[in-house]
Amino acid sequence: MNEIKEHLTNETPRAEFESDIESYQHQYDKIQKKVITHGANSEALNTVQRLLEQVIVHQSLGDFDSLIHSLKSLETDILQLLDQNLKLKENICQDAEQPVEPDQLPHLENKINDLKSQWAEIGDVPPVSMKKLEKRFHQSLRALESNSSDYHLSILHDNLNQKESICEKAEKISLSSGWKTSGDKLVSLERKWKKIGPVPGDRSEDIWDRFQNAVNLYIKRRNEYFSEMDQNKRQNLILKEKFCEEAEIVSESNDWYEAEDKLTQLEEDWKKVGLVPNEQKDEIWQRFQKAVEHFYARRTQYFEERQEELASNLKLKEDLCEKAEALASTTNWKEAEDHLNHFQSQWKGIGHVPLTDRDEIWRRFRKAIVDFYDTRKIFYKQRDEEWKSLMTLKEKVCVEAESICDSSKFDETEARIKELQMEWKNVGYVPHEMSEKIWVRFQTATNRFFDQRNQYFKHQKIENLARKEDLCRQAESLTDSTEWGKTAERFKELQREWKSIGMVPREKSETIWKRFRQAADSFFDNRNIFFDESDPDWKDRLTQKESLCKKVEKLRYSHRFNTVESQFEEIIKTWESIPPLPAEVNDAVENRFRSSVAIFQKRLSTYREEKEKGFYENLKEKEKLCEEAEAIPMTGNLRVSISTAKTLLEKWKQVGPVPWKDNQAIWDRFKQAVNRVFRVARAEHKTRYLEWKKHLKNTVETREEQLEQLRASIERDEKNLEWANRTGNSNQDEWKLKLIEITQSDKKNEITERLESKRDRLENLEKSILDMKKKLE
Repeated sequence: MNEIKEHLTNETPRAEFESDIESYQHQYDKIQKKVITHGANSEALNTVQRLLEQVIVHQSLGDFDSLIHSLKSLETDILQLLDQNLKLKENICQDAEQPVEPDQLPHLENKINDLKSQWAEIGDVPPVSMKKLEKRFHQSLRALESNSSDYHLSILHDNLNQKESICEKAEKISLSSGWKTSGDKLVSLERKWKKIGPVPGDRSEDIWDRFQNAVNLYIKRRNEYFSEMDQNKRQNLILKEKFCEEAEIVSESNDWYEAEDKLTQLEEDWKKVGLVPNEQKDEIWQRFQKAVEHFYARRTQYFEERQEELASNLKLKEDLCEKAEALASTTNWKEAEDHLNHFQSQWKGIGHVPLTDRDEIWRRFRKAIVDFYDTRKIFYKQRDEEWKSLMTLKEKVCVEAESICDSSKFDETEARIKELQMEWKNVGYVPHEMSEKIWVRFQTATNRFFDQRNQYFKHQKIENLARKEDLCRQAESLTDSTEWGKTAERFKELQREWKSIGMVPREKSETIWKRFRQAADSFFDNRNIFFDESDPDWKDRLTQKESLCKKVEKLRYSHRFNTVESQFEEIIKTWESIPPLPAEVNDAVENRFRSSVAIFQKRLSTYREEKEKGFYENLKEKEKLCEEAEAIPMTGNLRVSISTAKTLLEKWKQVGPVPWKDNQAIWDRFKQAVNRVFRVARAEHKTRYLEWKKHLKNTVETREEQLEQLRASIERDEKNLEWANRTGNSNQDEWKLKLIEITQSDKKNEITERLESKRDRLENLEKSILDMKKKLE
């Protein structure tokens, strides 16, 4: 109020003004009291103060009626604002008290946060209603939060039920003998496990231990099975070494027929014996083959000296001459050349002929070869155009090879490089003088990729060697352990880790493996000695059961289902009559036997079902379609080839399913043949498109030159027309003026017609050039 008095001038009626100020003060105090009583914020008082300042600034002192009126309006607005806030908060309470539907539960937390945010954004309400309203709002929030908590607890229990179901499946799989598929199933279950959310905290550790126990049981049983397989391989190696010794003795015999029978019997026995360790596989086989080959080399030398064999050889060579002479009339040069090369190989494999016929039979065979190549040479002279087309295809292969040779995706790129190499071969033969340069280009691209890949794997192998040496040290530290179960499990873990590590340098591979195997063998040999002492007869029973396992393993993939089924029944009876083995080895042998039985039974069931549905007839039909697709030509009219490929695709769709074991292979074969056609067609189409584009560009350039020439010609005609319009000299004779007029009229008509024609041509030419440029965009 003092500020107002300071702004008074001498002309202001002081007594009257002070009376108005007191009225204003009374009204101001009244509003202030209501603001405080109703709990409004101080902003209302600030508004009153601003009204007063506005009166002072605009020098409207004395207009207190308006000022008082504004104060009363402000009082009404304050009360309305508080009532409005009260209604808004009551609406929020009603919203919070609404029943929660099941589909709203996942979003209940968001709703609670939204309600709190809305409540906080709304201003004050009358104090008389504030406490009751706050209590109502917080009660409804606690009810919503209780519902949200119950919902999340139900989710935890649902997750627990799902994980218990996974544990049941894993426990069932852990007792399975299907080693090829069971591991993938467990991995799939583990992925599902990871996707499921948390479970109640008091059950989390128990349910995880249950799942891990099932996985560990499966791993233990599988490792025991493969350990047993390794032992069988070592026993097979001993048998095959005996076969080699017998074969080496027989190979020196001169009783050809008896020795051959013995070698044949040894070969049959060799096939019956199972696999041996990989590191001895090639060496033992080469030793056996060397003995067999030595015997047959000696026998061949003996029979070459016999006249009967010489006469037989002459007859064989005469047959080859007839076949070679027949090749001169063929048009399938590639196949014919293969046959001819085969005939030459056969010729070299046939022994001597009688001396009197040697030169003549050789000249005849040689002449047939020369005639074939002379005829083929004439044919190849007509293939220049075809070679150009093939060179274009090879260039496309080079471009793609160069585009991917620096890729770091080695597996994916290597597969594509090999496809390109196959495509290169499928393109066909091109003369050396034409293909050498592009072959070097293709080889440069492929070698660049393989050099980079090999350099990468070289560094990787060195790292792998260090990891395997560490595993060897760990294995060597366990060789003297007598904790059979725990140590065997640790060895299996080391073996799994060994298998997970990639290749090492070739010169170190065998040495590091022998070191690791020696440590493992030392421990397992000690364990076997312990088992022998506790159960002396277990090996005899093991031998009987292994013999039965070999029988079912030999029969499980047989296609003579009707006869083999009865054999399986007899073998199963025999198996069940043999007492069980020690627990440490019994499960592995039992699983080995049962898995073979299950394989045959599944194959038998599948065979009967597929035979009943005609799957094998469908397989024959699809094999015919594969042969037709593979025979589609890659040169000539590609439209016909594409049409043929599409027709074969439609026929393929109409053929019913085939046996599941052949389904993927037959489809891959057909898809590869058909895709080869489409791939070559796309390359050919792209080549033609580029040629068309180049031709169109040349045409545009030519027509633009014509356009400039036409414009220059029109300009000349326009000048000639201007000359023809000129008026003659009036001083000349009348007859001359008349003649000039007639001549100029004819000239003007001629030029005018020519100009119209040229302008039409100009317009059409400009339009055609514009259309061509749009096509080139």
